[in-house]
Formats: sequence, C-alpha cells, structure tokens
Amino acid sequence: MPSWAKKAAIIDVKKARNIRLSVLVPPKAYEYVAEFAENHDVSIFKTQDYLTLERKEARKNAEG
Repeated sequence: MPSWAKKAAIIDVKKARNIRLSVLVPPKAYEYVAEFAENHDVSIFKTQDYLTLERKEARKNAEG
C-alpha cells in the first residue's frame, strides 16, 4: 500500500515543526489519537486525501 493511502496524524506545533505520525501501530492507533483529541479539546482537521480514503473504506465495509 502506498504511503499516501495510509492513515496518519500530524500534530501542528506552534512555532516549531509539525510532527507527522504516519506509522501508527496497531491499526486502531489512529482512533486512539482521535479519541484523545476529542477528550482533551484538541482540534482535528482531515485532509481531502484522508476524507477520500475514509469514504472508500466506508463503501468497502458497506459492500462486505
């Protein structure tokens, strides 16, 4: 699977370089990050590429 087709999280650090978490293991690690952000009032922004992958995954799950 190409790297653009994998889930990743980017932590936007003010006055510093952003931190990209592209190798999240186990596969549900992204959901843990999203839950943490929600519980701690941290904003989450999804890129257009991520939204496309999310829709693709939802269609695949609906068919299966």
